Formats: sequence, structure tokens, C-alpha cells
Amino acid sequence: MVHADADGVRYRTLLRRHTIPWQDVAAVRVHRTFVRSQYQENRRVSLLLRDGRFRKLPQPCSYETTDPEFNAKVAALRAPQRRHGTPEEPEHLHVSQGA
Repeated sequence: MVHADADGVRYRTLLRRHTIPWQDVAAVRVHRTFVRSQYQENRRVSLLLRDGRFRKLPQPCSYETTDPEFNAKVAALRAPQRRHGTPEEPEHLHVSQGA
């Protein structure tokens, strides 16, 4: 589960808990990769860090091209960053397409 609040982003994996403060986050991005065919895509959220690295988040993810629930969860992650962080990129550039 991924939680975003005034302090930053917190999420858990099987072995660790991660906390990333908003000062370290440059952008919240959506990565699109095509799965098994050119018509089905996988969308996942990642955090672009200020040092150039990125972290893929375990949630939210979607296998549908248009998924309003996924879009709402991404908006919920971006809202605290706009309030408490300093985003470096405009929001309309946050979709990356992978091979």
C-alpha cells in the first residue's frame, strides 16, 4: 500500500518499508509499457528523484487503457506533492512510454 502525506511517500514491500520525503521527489510519473500485444498496456506510477534515479511504486497499477480509478489514485499522489513539494515538471509531461 502506498501512502502520501505532508511528509512524503511511504510504501511497503515484502522485506522493507520505504519513506521518500517530498524534498527528494522531482516528479510523479506514469510509465506505460505494452504487454503481449500492442493493444494491452501496463501503467505504473514511479517517482523521479532529484538525483536522477527513479523508484517504481507497487501501487497503483492498471492494465486498462482508460481506468478512472487509476487516474484518481495518481491524482491523489500528485496533490500532496503540489502542496508540500516542489515539482520540477509540468503535469502534462508525466507519461512515459516504455518498449
